[in-house]
Amino acid sequence: MQQTRHARKRRLLLWCLFILALASFLYPVLTTYGMNVSLMVYRSVTSMDVSKAPKVRTSSAEETFLLYGDLSRPKASDQRRALWERDPQNAAYFAEYAIHYFSETASLPPDFLKTAADIDPDNAWYYAAAAANKSKGICRKEKTNHANSPVTTAQLKLLHGEERRKMGHRIVHEYTIVNPVAMKEVLALWRQSLQHKRYENYVIPLHQMRYPILSQHVSFARYTTNIVYLFDNPSFLFRDRHLSEVLVTALQKADMQSEEGKQLFRDITAYTERIAAKEPATLVDVLLTRVILTALYKQIDVIDTTALEPAELAFWKQRNQAMQQLNDDLTMQADTKSDFIHHHGSLLTALTLPMLQKQTKPPLHVSHEDLKPMRYTEHCVFLHFLAAVCCLLMLTLVPYHLLFRKKKMTHRLSDTIWHGMPWHSLALLMLCSVVAPLIYFTVLTVWTPLTGKEYGSGMGYIFPVYPALCIALILLLLPRLLARHFTAIWQDLHPKRKPWYSRLGWVAFFLLLLPLHLLPTILQATNSYVYAIGFMGACALPTILWLLWTLFEGFFTRGFYPAVMYSLRRRVVGACTLSGIIFLSVTCWALKQCESYWLKKDTVMAVSPEKPTFCYEAEITKRAHADLQRVMYDGKK
Repeated sequence: MQQTRHARKRRLLLWCLFILALASFLYPVLTTYGMNVSLMVYRSVTSMDVSKAPKVRTSSAEETFLLYGDLSRPKASDQRRALWERDPQNAAYFAEYAIHYFSETASLPPDFLKTAADIDPDNAWYYAAAAANKSKGICRKEKTNHANSPVTTAQLKLLHGEERRKMGHRIVHEYTIVNPVAMKEVLALWRQSLQHKRYENYVIPLHQMRYPILSQHVSFARYTTNIVYLFDNPSFLFRDRHLSEVLVTALQKADMQSEEGKQLFRDITAYTERIAAKEPATLVDVLLTRVILTALYKQIDVIDTTALEPAELAFWKQRNQAMQQLNDDLTMQADTKSDFIHHHGSLLTALTLPMLQKQTKPPLHVSHEDLKPMRYTEHCVFLHFLAAVCCLLMLTLVPYHLLFRKKKMTHRLSDTIWHGMPWHSLALLMLCSVVAPLIYFTVLTVWTPLTGKEYGSGMGYIFPVYPALCIALILLLLPRLLARHFTAIWQDLHPKRKPWYSRLGWVAFFLLLLPLHLLPTILQATNSYVYAIGFMGACALPTILWLLWTLFEGFFTRGFYPAVMYSLRRRVVGACTLSGIIFLSVTCWALKQCESYWLKKDTVMAVSPEKPTFCYEAEITKRAHADLQRVMYDGKK
């Protein structure tokens, strides 16, 4: 009677362990379900489609309205129009609506200039936008060089290497007018924009208004949606490039001996002053401004300058030379830190920072400490995902049929032995096979560099994936090895026991410890992640083969007593598997807290409070703009 009561109690506790494992598994499932949005930022950086990216999570409907407008409307432009309709005198909302309308229709809203004159009459941006909108297709850049070009294509073909790249900036191409009537309209609108002193597209003020919402980085998934929101906003910038081609064509075709030609020269001078002085929102603004200024100033090499004012001519030549020198310096700038970022930065920093560094002189370098928070954040995300996958795998390995009473003699006998095993032995088994490996991996990761915490995911995803895979294999292997050890007293009763099989398992276990501790050393010695991956595969293969044979062992078991022992070991391993799911779920929770902690520590890839981009690009933008300012004004009296 007491034995029956003991068996019921143990079966009840086993069911409680099973229910607890299932309940705890819900946490990694729910937190991992939305992790796919973390990939959106990478898709954005690599210019892939982010139109289906999830919306930024907000705490109120008013915050959502501030970010997107009225989401019940079908088109993005109509959604943003709702913001302007709520506050019709708000010029920032109207400008944003106009940009979204342009991105959908390739045209500006009806009565664009009339509305702008009513609510923002002294702003030149609206006239400049109207001129740029009509500029596409008016002029054509010919493949032939201008007759007065200081460098020709034929001369360029004779050069090589750095000299060829330098001289390539000095070629001046011929432009022809395709639509003279439209060109006059564009120039008229452009001149109207020059009559207004203020030039504001409201991109920066709108971002600063929304920054308190976009700066809430409670998780990596939330962070990526915030970054994608910034990257996915449409821009009017590249139409300015078409406007600059119209101005280049006008310069080449103008009669510089006439008063009209001289006035065009003075107007373009004022235009270059304006676009160089305006505060850029992103680095793309600076790069596009640099391209426009280079294209305009090098026309001084091909136009007739005999009738121009000597002072204006000298400034153009000085600025042309300075722009060419800046372009040469940035083109030839050695990329000394890209390997460092690739090795020690997160995947996002490895994709973006090396490209951004080349846009200023000298480059804005980052330290190891600067890269650490985002690298650790990314490690936590990957480890969280792997822990959730390991939980799912363990859940499929639970012997569910053994949770119920079985009439088969082998199951009845193994069930009797199972209920006779001491509690402390089972607790010790779970402690050694599940808790100890997880604690050891935690200590190894936090307090030592052996699991590669100093390396980013750009190194072939070796870190933290491969050390985590080692510990995952250990969590599958060790309970099965120790279960054989804890049931050895019953196994010894069988005359045909196979001690060599357990010894092979222990050999596989110790082989797994090698990549767990030596991957960073191998990577440093070989400077190639291919060797590290090969080493990992060679050490993990015995474990995989051993586990596969153990998994199918029951299908090949012959004899009554071996079947009893196999059923007993499955019960023991099943208890360890359930406890493994519970502790891995706790690990997922801890990794989520670490992810949030390190994300808040980051100062490189965090959303900038000043500009609609991340902090590092915002600093690069300011420095690149300062470089442009020196080109424009260092020689001006």
